[in-house]
Amino acid sequence: MPKLSVITSIYNAERYIKESLDSIFAQPYTDFELILIHDGSTDNTLELLQPYAERPNVILLQNKYNEGYGFSRNRGFVIAQGEYIAIHDADDITLPDR
Repeated sequence: MPKLSVITSIYNAERYIKESLDSIFAQPYTDFELILIHDGSTDNTLELLQPYAERPNVILLQNKYNEGYGFSRNRGFVIAQGEYIAIHDADDITLPDR
């Protein structure tokens, strides 16, 4: 079980999702799971998420329709395994050593 669960709800974020997620994986802390909730984007966001979904500590959930951040985050809370939970928005950049 990871110490930290990071929950990210994502909707139409193709412009910045790669930089955002790369900033999480650039952290020296590695005892985390990343829960990505694809919230029915209409752009190429889902295709950009696929390489991340192949990582062993990443879970990708998909909403059939755009349900909104509250609904999506709650889906993440339900499956989170970490002792602590962090919210990372799709356009956030995590600074080194967060």
